Amino acid sequence: MEKQIPEASKKIDKNRDVRRILIILFLVASAFFAFWLINMNCCSSPKAAKAAKAAKAATIKSYLDMASVSAADYYSSSSSYIGFDKSEDYVKICEKIAGTGNDKSPCSAQINERSYCIKAKLSLSQSDGADYWCVDSGHSGGSITGELVADEYCTPEKPYCAESSLGMPSLPEGYTFNNYSIEKQLDVVCQKHTDCAIPAEYSIQSRCPFVSLCLKGKCTVVCPAQEN
Repeated sequence: MEKQIPEASKKIDKNRDVRRILIILFLVASAFFAFWLINMNCCSSPKAAKAAKAAKAATIKSYLDMASVSAADYYSSSSSYIGFDKSEDYVKICEKIAGTGNDKSPCSAQINERSYCIKAKLSLSQSDGADYWCVDSGHSGGSITGELVADEYCTPEKPYCAESSLGMPSLPEGYTFNNYSIEKQLDVVCQKHTDCAIPAEYSIQSRCPFVSLCLKGKCTVVCPAQEN
């Protein structure tokens, strides 16, 4: 007499077979996806790769523009930029930048009571090192649209985006800031050149058209060189 297989066992075997088929299909699909991904990364044309990099850079720039707007709103409600880099808006924007495939620390910020500077790397690999997009407060409560800068900007030593945004003081004809001698470092903390005033004892001297610049975070009296 032939032994009968219980109905419950048949169902278990059937379910096991279905799971095996699904697992095999998943592995096959995964293999095809991996092949497609490798093919896309390795075999895409230089033109397509360049376009993709430009699109990524534009996205990061737009996120930093959003950060600039958020910073202005933060200042209007707090009368200070301090704490903006810990705010929900800032954190979310940096997360979005990280989502573009940027490095693990996509945002770098320098925050002061009356100014801010935020940059993110664009991965453009420029020969001059200017591969960061930077936005700042414009040092007057306003915002600039953005600047392409090197890694040395938006740091404690240079808490701004570019030299052009600093408002260098004017000089008499025949003098230049390309070279100067330091006369005295003042006990005045600064963020930008316009924070610094020339002391009266130097403004009345005729031996040099002294000016006060913000150098390494301190107002410093300098004597500009004469042009050759």
